[in-house]
Amino acid sequence: MGLYLNHVNTVLQKMRQPAVTALSTDASSVTYRAQEAVQRAVARVWNARQWTFKRRASAFATVANQANYLFPKDVGEPYSITLSDYPWRLRYISKAIFDQKVPNPVDTGNPRLLIPGNMQGVQVQPASALVVSAVSSAASDTTQTVVVRGLVGEEEDYETLALVGTSAVTGIKTFTSIISVTKSAATVGRITVSANSVTLVTLSPLDLTTVFRVATLYPTPTSVLTVTVNHYRQSTILVTAYDDTLIPAPRWDYVIDQWAFAFALQSQGQDQLEEANATFTLAQAFIDDDMALVEEISSEEVLNPLRWGDAGGGEWFGLPSGYGLTE
Repeated sequence: MGLYLNHVNTVLQKMRQPAVTALSTDASSVTYRAQEAVQRAVARVWNARQWTFKRRASAFATVANQANYLFPKDVGEPYSITLSDYPWRLRYISKAIFDQKVPNPVDTGNPRLLIPGNMQGVQVQPASALVVSAVSSAASDTTQTVVVRGLVGEEEDYETLALVGTSAVTGIKTFTSIISVTKSAATVGRITVSANSVTLVTLSPLDLTTVFRVATLYPTPTSVLTVTVNHYRQSTILVTAYDDTLIPAPRWDYVIDQWAFAFALQSQGQDQLEEANATFTLAQAFIDDDMALVEEISSEEVLNPLRWGDAGGGEWFGLPSGYGLTE
């Protein structure tokens, strides 16, 4: 089990409906509502705790004299960040505390600190005020639109680009920075949004939008190193009938099914309210009494930017030796 269609059919069975062999696109059908219920159930179970099965590792390479990097897109909450050279493990601190302790960051060498920065909707910002274009890698992508939102003449604005397959469509507004790029629907191909032949962002077929976390390494690297981000993965988006939930099956299928059934009953309105509430209660008990005993990792292992010199229980540590700063 563990597959999207299997969970949908389990919900349909609980609702005394016939099984199906394919997903439905009819938003008014019982099958479609069951699909939505499974989607919500998977997200609910996935986000309930920092489960062991959510753990992943993503890596990126440093560039000499470059301080800022983007986390890979699948990175959720990091719990450990390591370096391929000394000091092997990077400290993760807030931008506010870093600015307070290191107001003039000029040091270079092997990084010792990682500072989480802003979130942004593109991998690269336009170099100047430029028009943007969008193109798909699949000729069949002709019914979707791409919405680019950003600053035009220092005012927030947007532009809608209708896809024409593998032919690029170019807008007329000149953006100095991009806030977000969204698609109206899933696509067959990858959508590339660019400005002056420079790729700003690429959306995968399932991405309706995306966001990137900027991180700063300090000292600024002077060589190529590998930074490994150990993290809890974000939940998967179920699209095709045989997509895997990534939640261990068949061990925890019944937890997903119980939540999905509760969400499906909720959509039935007042007539099913009492049964829906009872089903939600049982579904939560499955998480608290079953999964949490086996799969949960303490939330203390999730990295939050550490506080320096904190008297309220936070971890205390000083700058590496030689920085010339005192507490």
